[in-house]
Amino acid sequence: MQRMLNHPNQSNIVQIGSRIYVPDIYDSEYYDIENDKWFKMNSINLNRTDYAVIALNGFIYAVGGNLTSYYGVEVVEQFDPKTNTWKQVASMLKGRAAHTLCVLNSCMYAIGGKNYGDIYLSSVEKYDPSTDSGKSDKIKS
Repeated sequence: MQRMLNHPNQSNIVQIGSRIYVPDIYDSEYYDIENDKWFKMNSINLNRTDYAVIALNGFIYAVGGNLTSYYGVEVVEQFDPKTNTWKQVASMLKGRAAHTLCVLNSCMYAIGGKNYGDIYLSSVEKYDPSTDSGKSDKIKS
């Protein structure tokens, strides 16, 4: 296996088909398993840290994170591998960083994390890409 072209700022990795994507704010790239080769891809638009990424329905999503002066942003960006472009989609209802993402029934869920003031969140947000909308619920204990 070939070495990566660059060293990412944050290690978020997702797979779509025979490609392994490493989206980053500076040096994004993907590895083509079939050709054993790394390729550059466009980087995430919003410069932030502590964001999470996930693959859903053939797209990559970069969700939440921290800006230099603001902790827990609501921003969600979607990457289309076919066009090599990022675009902003519906924002989360609550800003969050250092959270977890998962996919269930073709929807994305943002779980926990922290927001402004370093406050831990006990909520889950559901994003439905078919309607580009979300909703929020408290985590039930």
